Amino acid sequence: MEDINVKCCRCRNTHLHSARKESAPDRYGMRTLVCPRCGAKEFYKPEPQKGQPLTLPEEIERCVTRS
Repeated sequence: MEDINVKCCRCRNTHLHSARKESAPDRYGMRTLVCPRCGAKEFYKPEPQKGQPLTLPEEIERCVTRS
């Protein structure tokens, strides 16, 4: 997986996907990636800001098809 910027839904911390930490195992022994600052499990890929250059071809295509 490509290392992308993600944003935490709880504390709005922007960090790389690879910087997320593994949580303690749940009752089934599964681990999830959590925010390094607050420990939240939910995160999203932020939309580029106006004036910020687009880097990935899919982002450029997504913006072109929206118009």
